[in-house]
Amino acid sequence: TNSVSIHFYISNNIYKSESILFSKAFWNADVSNIIFSENSYNPDTGTHIIDLDYSNTNIKPLAVVRKIEEVGGTVMASVTGGVRFIINRNIVTSALKDSLIEAVKTLNSVRRRRMYFQESDLIILENNQGTISVNKVTLANKIQDKIT
Repeated sequence: TNSVSIHFYISNNIYKSESILFSKAFWNADVSNIIFSENSYNPDTGTHIIDLDYSNTNIKPLAVVRKIEEVGGTVMASVTGGVRFIINRNIVTSALKDSLIEAVKTLNSVRRRRMYFQESDLIILENNQGTISVNKVTLANKIQDKIT
């Protein structure tokens, strides 16, 4: 079959390095020194309660609270160097979808801008065993830009 399976973990302490909720991409920030622990998860509501320990960083408490709110979470409790917050899986999956859509747009944009030679020029090149001698101006005029 022509199919691909990709597994995404919203949150899972076993697969922490693969978890979207604990990733640099989700937070749009360096989270390498932050410890995330899932306190609880309700599969019926999709609600994650996360304990976040930032005591090994220089991050200010207000910045942590703002970032949690920015990504769609709600702070439940705050202690020195840590915070507990709640976030719904729909917020995380929505952010993932947006990120994937943006990545595809970027990929398509790069592909559209790719420089190329017209097929007739490639046939000439092929008929000459892959070599052809032209001056710089002629070469520059033969290179085409797909975006124009």
